[in-house]
Amino acid sequence: MDFPFKRLEEAEVSVEDVFEPYLQVVKEEQPEFAVIPDINNGVTFEDALSLAYEVAPHCETLVMVPKSVHPSRIPDHIRVGIPCQSKFAESPWSIDDYRGCDEIHLFGGSPHDHYEIVFEEGLIQVESMDTSVPVSSAQWGDAWVLTDEGPRWKPAEGGVYGCIESTFREMCRVFNRDRPSTPSKRHWVPRPHRGRYETIGYPDDDLLHPEDSQPFAGREYHITRRTA
Repeated sequence: MDFPFKRLEEAEVSVEDVFEPYLQVVKEEQPEFAVIPDINNGVTFEDALSLAYEVAPHCETLVMVPKSVHPSRIPDHIRVGIPCQSKFAESPWSIDDYRGCDEIHLFGGSPHDHYEIVFEEGLIQVESMDTSVPVSSAQWGDAWVLTDEGPRWKPAEGGVYGCIESTFREMCRVFNRDRPSTPSKRHWVPRPHRGRYETIGYPDDDLLHPEDSQPFAGREYHITRRTA
């Protein structure tokens, strides 16, 4: 559950104005991860910890991105976030500044960036990551794969969803290579049962999902199930 940072860019909107509705959504959804506001000039370190205290009972893992304080000051029970896509939020710290953190989350960027951070820079304490790049790459028919020459994007079959599935399967294999492989010991993230959607099959090539701006090969439609 990401914090709605873009709303803070609006005039006359404070962190408190945005935080309260965010907290309500976290309470309702009980997410695996919840992000609290970045530590910057508008949010003091004490403010951020206070907000984290309110969010903590309603999620499995808290994630905080240090801006005006050194990453080493983040308490061990909070996972430290590293922005990996500079156009949204560039980190003021170097990779070396994160080496003392117990757990790290990678925000955005490409799996190429994540691979470099984990295996080339040696930040082996990366425990989680998020990225939308596999989705955009899948629209071009590409999937992420680790070759003998390093990570690459290569054409894959199965349309958009086939490419996404191929990418995440490869990412799970590569980034979990040193973790236990038995089901009882793996770090599974349970998928919550929603029960609110049902598939109605695939559309014709010239149809779009209501939220799409271009047709995606293999796009599957979903509709909200009627309730009594």
